[in-house]
Amino acid sequence: MKTSYLFGIGAAAALVVGSVAWNALQENAASAPAPPTLDQIAFAETATPSDAELAAVYDRSCRACHALDGGGAPLTGHAADWRARAEERGGLRALTVSAIEGYENMPGMGLCNDCSEGQIVDLIEFMIGEEL
Repeated sequence: MKTSYLFGIGAAAALVVGSVAWNALQENAASAPAPPTLDQIAFAETATPSDAELAAVYDRSCRACHALDGGGAPLTGHAADWRARAEERGGLRALTVSAIEGYENMPGMGLCNDCSEGQIVDLIEFMIGEEL
C-alpha cells in the first residue's frame, strides 16, 4: 500500500510540474512576435535610409545582420520583433544602449565605431520604422 501511495504522490507532482512548464511555454509562445512575412523579408533586403550618409553607414554596419531573416537580429521593418526586444530590455531607449555597448552577438557600436549616438538612434528608428 505504501508504495502505491508514494507512486500516486510522485505522479501527481509530475503532473503539476508538467502543467506549470506547459503553461510557461504557452505564455512565451503567445508573447513571441509572429515571424516576418515574405513582404517584410523582401522589404528588409532592400530597405535603405533616405539620407545618403545614414544609408552608407547602414550598408556597412547594419545591413549584413538586419536584412537577413533567421540570423537572430531583428529585421529592418519588422516592428513587432523590435518592440518585443524593447519590452524585454526595458524600453526603446534600452535598444540604443544595447547598440552602443553591445548585446550578445551584437558588437558594441554595431561595428560603427565612428558613429555618433545620434546616428545610432537614427539607424534604430529607421530599422524599427518609428521614432524612439
